[in-house]
Amino acid sequence: MIKITQAGSGFVINVKAVPNARKTQLAGEYNGALKVKVAAVPEDGKANDEIVDYFSDVFDINKSHIEIVKGFKSRHKVIKLTGVEEDKLKKILA
Repeated sequence: MIKITQAGSGFVINVKAVPNARKTQLAGEYNGALKVKVAAVPEDGKANDEIVDYFSDVFDINKSHIEIVKGFKSRHKVIKLTGVEEDKLKKILA
């Protein structure tokens, strides 16, 4: 099960990024984290930018409401989402 933690006005989720995929997509759960296949290379922040762009589309929120809190240079990331309702978040991640 993907762990979702409330943090202030938003929610924090752990993400396991898998770069160099054919397309960016949610790929289930990995050790309590959301596994995300990323269609970008992990250099110069390209994969991070792709994750932010993708999450903006999936959760229908502005990119400014998505913050990579931890793991800028790691496949294991902590991402904070604001401006999304908990029910919607859980439904998408289910």
